[in-house]
Amino acid sequence: MRILFFFVLIWAGYESSYLIYLFQMKEYRFDRFISSLKEFGMLKYLYTFDIKRPAITVRNILLVLIVGMMFLATIYAGFVNPTALILVAYIGPFAPIGALLMVGLGVIITSIPVYYYRSSIIKRAKSKMKKSNAVVIGVTGSYGKTSVKEYLYHILSSKYNVAKTDKNMNADVGIALSIVKNLTNTTEYFIAEFGAYKRGEVRTSAQFISVNHAILTPLGNQHLDLYGSHEALIDEETYILTQVPAVGRIYVYDQAPKLPPLLGKKLTYGTNNTADIKATHITTTSQKTTAQVTYKGWTFQITTDLLGVHSVANLLPAIAFALDMGMTVKEVETAIQTIQPIEGKLSTHLGPNGSLVLYDGLTANIDGFIAAIKTMSLFPHTKKLILTQGVIELGEEKRQSYKRVTDVLSTYTHILLTTDKVFRKVCSQPNIMTFNDVSSLLDYALSQTDNDTLILIEGKFSAKIIQQLL
Repeated sequence: MRILFFFVLIWAGYESSYLIYLFQMKEYRFDRFISSLKEFGMLKYLYTFDIKRPAITVRNILLVLIVGMMFLATIYAGFVNPTALILVAYIGPFAPIGALLMVGLGVIITSIPVYYYRSSIIKRAKSKMKKSNAVVIGVTGSYGKTSVKEYLYHILSSKYNVAKTDKNMNADVGIALSIVKNLTNTTEYFIAEFGAYKRGEVRTSAQFISVNHAILTPLGNQHLDLYGSHEALIDEETYILTQVPAVGRIYVYDQAPKLPPLLGKKLTYGTNNTADIKATHITTTSQKTTAQVTYKGWTFQITTDLLGVHSVANLLPAIAFALDMGMTVKEVETAIQTIQPIEGKLSTHLGPNGSLVLYDGLTANIDGFIAAIKTMSLFPHTKKLILTQGVIELGEEKRQSYKRVTDVLSTYTHILLTTDKVFRKVCSQPNIMTFNDVSSLLDYALSQTDNDTLILIEGKFSAKIIQQLL
């Protein structure tokens, strides 16, 4: 009986480690964790033999200590009370559920010190913003935010003192940390990326940082399951635009839906002739992209190492803002020529067995997925593999969103390798292959690669998997 008792505890311990990893990936948010449970099923999440190790962070260490204390209490109870020993031994099949309860309790307990830490950071950021004379540009939208922010930062930095939010840190505490770290007395422009998973989160960030100008990137169905509706998503993602004063400028993707009443001057950007700043005559290769840009009285040619038509679209609001702030066309052209792809945003890398990797794993969304598939056609490789675990938190629109991807995929010879079996449910094309786990997917991909292979990594994979591919 004691052997069975300890076997159950070992199993629960393994599951606890895996669950801590999952909570870490979901930013310790129960709403995102529950959304994943609904999407992938409780059996897949809880009854798994996939080995994942949580990152070594202060919160994870606290979680391990809290869960470890619960295990020690269980072991002690088993030694001093035979009934407890028998009970634990016989509920063995439910060990993962017990692990979930313990880890969930640990997440709740650790959220208390995290709350006070976050509050202190936000308080410091709010105080620093009040003393700053920096012009604040807010970048919001469903996708493309990080790219637009980085491009704008690069262009403006060639002439001005500019600071920004780091990487894709776009929630309240991420913005606050970036303000505390990056904003100085000499900062002339501060670029803040605003992101959210549900209604109210952008508003929370806006309480301690006021925007002078704003950029709205395309709106899609990112995190729709958490938002609950398109109306809620649009309302939250466009909130920053309503905070721009009358003297400010608002740059909006020209295919945006109906917007709320705005005080600032609205300007549109895109590849259509009706846009205020537009890109035409776009030429793309596997090495560079060129386009003709027209804005107000300017018409000029840009050349960039960025790949794909969507990259040109992401450059447009940055170009327009820089020109509106007093930069010359020549200064903007020169700055664009030195922009390099962001790692994880269709960046190119040498892959296994002499292959070439297009790494698009920083985030995943349906329109970005489709753009990446089209970008693959620019490369001369005869064998093209797409590796993905799918796009998360799409809710009830997951099937129709995947159908959009497979419809585009059907026009190419690319092979899709995925662990998300919904792709197979919406399309039975022979170039879609599903796998039970990431390890099997990786083994197959590696067996197929040579120096004539192009690999697209679409969406997030663990650091261990990425290390084997890049």
